Amino acid sequence: MQRLDIDQPRVPRLHHGLDRVLFMQGVYQLQDRRSKVYNFDPYLQKIMPVTEFDYDALTAYKTSSQDNFLSEFAKKHGKKYVGSTSSMTSTLTHFHYLLSSWRKINTDMFSRDFPDTLQSFTALNRTPTSIFLRRKDDTYAVDADKEYDGANVLMLLGRSMEKLLTMPTSTFERYRKDKSSGVSEVERNQPEAYHYSSLGDFLLRSQLDAQDDRLPGTGMFDLKTRAVLPIRMQSQDHEPMTGYEITQAQGQYESFEREYYDMMRSTALKYSLQARMGHMDGIFVAYHNVKRIFGFQYISLNELDRALHGTPDLTLGNREFNLSISLLNEIFNKATEKFPDQSVRFTFETKAAETLPSMYIFAEPMSEEDIETIQNSQKEKIAEWERNLRDPASKLNEEQISELAEEDGDDTAKKFSDSESGSSQALAEGDVSETRPGTSEAQSETTAQNSQAEKDSIVKEIEAISQSESEPQTEPGSQKEEEKPLLGMVLTVRSKVNGVYVERPENLKKNHDWTIEYSLTDLKSGQAWREYRAAQARRRKTYQKLNSRLDKSDPDSAELSYNDHYINMLKDLSEKGRKMRATLDQKAANKPKIVVGMPYDKSSKSQMPNTDDVSIESVDDYLTWLYKEKA
Repeated sequence: MQRLDIDQPRVPRLHHGLDRVLFMQGVYQLQDRRSKVYNFDPYLQKIMPVTEFDYDALTAYKTSSQDNFLSEFAKKHGKKYVGSTSSMTSTLTHFHYLLSSWRKINTDMFSRDFPDTLQSFTALNRTPTSIFLRRKDDTYAVDADKEYDGANVLMLLGRSMEKLLTMPTSTFERYRKDKSSGVSEVERNQPEAYHYSSLGDFLLRSQLDAQDDRLPGTGMFDLKTRAVLPIRMQSQDHEPMTGYEITQAQGQYESFEREYYDMMRSTALKYSLQARMGHMDGIFVAYHNVKRIFGFQYISLNELDRALHGTPDLTLGNREFNLSISLLNEIFNKATEKFPDQSVRFTFETKAAETLPSMYIFAEPMSEEDIETIQNSQKEKIAEWERNLRDPASKLNEEQISELAEEDGDDTAKKFSDSESGSSQALAEGDVSETRPGTSEAQSETTAQNSQAEKDSIVKEIEAISQSESEPQTEPGSQKEEEKPLLGMVLTVRSKVNGVYVERPENLKKNHDWTIEYSLTDLKSGQAWREYRAAQARRRKTYQKLNSRLDKSDPDSAELSYNDHYINMLKDLSEKGRKMRATLDQKAANKPKIVVGMPYDKSSKSQMPNTDDVSIESVDDYLTWLYKEKA
């Protein structure tokens, strides 16, 4: 992979002394729980609520297909496909499963008494994934499939907390709603900094969050805001969970170790792929519960590879990334040759097998109108949900709507009421987003982790869905579907290291020769459609199982199998943490906040007696001095 140099805006740096975290392994607590001394500015501890931050003052995000510069830049360098970290990583994870033959994560770094021992990736990460390859003049742009997209508080907090970590307090405060008029139009429309790289026919774009020249290589790193376990479980109804606190380094709950373990089984693989695409050194993580930040951790790419590839040597991860892009390049070439000058919807699913793991790939040509319909299907619901979250005062409740309708008999109120209830139903159906930490991923993590203790029966259902080979029942119109064009392919690979066949490469070094033999075969039309529908059904059911807040009165509701006991246990931990925090805040109310590295003058009342000018050589000398001090 080659870096493409281009002038970019200045990449932000960490503020508040957080750069210290970059040069120490492990977690840096924001406040030491024993001494109550702060390691960083106490301002960081309390997160600005989403209701107070002006998100309209931030630059809007552009997908790959919306970025005209990206397309022009690709043509200039003779590249055919363009993509971004958010649109590419979900697909590349399935290539990891394929090339590593479902390598388990490495748990050697966890404490001996840590009870959760699952080493598999979460159910949501293993479920089929879809992307769009959209035709743009002479290039194709990769966009994430938003069919099951959704909104939650973590998506908004991720944007505002990035500003919090990379701005002085006074600058960040200007983004508070009652002060945001001071943010100029130039600042609001300031372009983001991106890194561009090329590999094969691909031009890849990676947003640059932060930089420190003292780090190896480019000094770039990603900023990640990681919500605690209960928040991830219910990020669309997070308020009852915001009391949960991290109180210890190790342990099954309320610990940094638990959050790290969950991350390794879920988002760490995507983080490592994003870091490679952007030539980054690692990721900076802020652990929080939506209301408070507990600590920070810098995880280098070497540490991520140790967990994901079993070795801190970057050779294996780098070569696997290159092979993944090369295979994807060939798949795209094959589909675009079959469906020239058309946009294509791709679905990828890697399946385990007794002999060799195989990846099923489906390419369905689609018109731009059909793609827009899918991409915008959740847009209004997400926008409405975010408006209600950001400005609760603007949301009329049903009683107010009813009163308005009775007062003036206006149909407008009724229409508003219908729209409101429709949005609520949409949220109840479990919309999710794969581009940011959110409900779906957290629920998959937690339910999967507790299956071994039989705490959550839903995991078995999800596993059955993800591994099922059965065909779904024939739906109306499916016969017509089979008349539509569809390219179905099966990709299998075998690895050779230094000329010897191996199940997967292990502890690869630079002097080792890793090659693959692969087969990319086409499926017959009827079989392709059956497998495609089955993959779509597994994807849909997994999202529904993991994300739905369904009606318990419905006998077919997935929530009936959901572990209420486990959720209630997390709520109890949250309530316990809320009471503990209230007590701690009350005790600290009239005490000075002590920060490491800041000047601190202890009050004279609490000072020890001064013995600097006293000569004490015997017990009599000591008693004489002591009683004199008391007098």
